[in-house]
Amino acid sequence: MVGADSAEAFEQVKPILQCMAGYIFHMGKLGNGHAMKTLNNYIMASSICALSDSLVTGQKYGLDPQQMIDVLNVGTGACFPTLDTFRRDGITRRYNSGFGLGLLVKDLGITKDFMEHNGHQTELPDLTRRYLGDALKEVEPQADHTKCLVGWEKRLGVQLKQTEKVQDIPQGDFEHRRRGLNRPSIDDVSELRR
Repeated sequence: MVGADSAEAFEQVKPILQCMAGYIFHMGKLGNGHAMKTLNNYIMASSICALSDSLVTGQKYGLDPQQMIDVLNVGTGACFPTLDTFRRDGITRRYNSGFGLGLLVKDLGITKDFMEHNGHQTELPDLTRRYLGDALKEVEPQADHTKCLVGWEKRLGVQLKQTEKVQDIPQGDFEHRRRGLNRPSIDDVSELRR
């Protein structure tokens, strides 16, 4: 996510960026890359809060956390935490995704400032920051962001059932996502009609 006022300058540094990233987006003017980054992290943080709420409440009701994630990953609730970080590092209790919870809380402060700077009054950045900040108080300062589950567990008095081994998601599930959620391809529809 790159902000550059000059398309020529962007093209000049692009070969260097290609050494560091598989996807490179010229987002427009200087600062737009940072704006996109904070919005990306905000969406991820919102997903984390909803997923954490759902896992502890679901288990308290009687649902299995691993099975919940499996269902979400082929349903409309799929998101990066269900597909990757919380599936691999959260419910396995490895807490080793490589991104700190404290950094995520900090990023949400940036998001809040960004929203206010643009005249958008919304409570969701503060709410996600508060929930994740409360979880941070329950773990060590350098904890992985997936360890926020400990805060949710303490708040509800539930300890999530630990998944011992994470299975790779079938490649077909990723193909399903590329085609569009729950939308069969034209070929699939034609095949079904035969």
